[in-house]
Amino acid sequence: YFLWNLSVGKKFGENVLATFQVVNVFDNQYRKDNSNTTYPFYNPFIGADPLGRRFYVSLQYKF
Repeated sequence: YFLWNLSVGKKFGENVLATFQVVNVFDNQYRKDNSNTTYPFYNPFIGADPLGRRFYVSLQYKF
């Protein structure tokens, strides 16, 4: 069981870096752990990644 992430960046000149990232590429669900059934360890939402696959874009400028 794995979660795969992907990140790609491109440098534009010496000062600008653009990055594109995909988190949870295959949109997998996290494994559910039923061994702890009481508070504070039990979380009914822990059986899935609530956000699923997501995408991020960033732009960095150094000056």
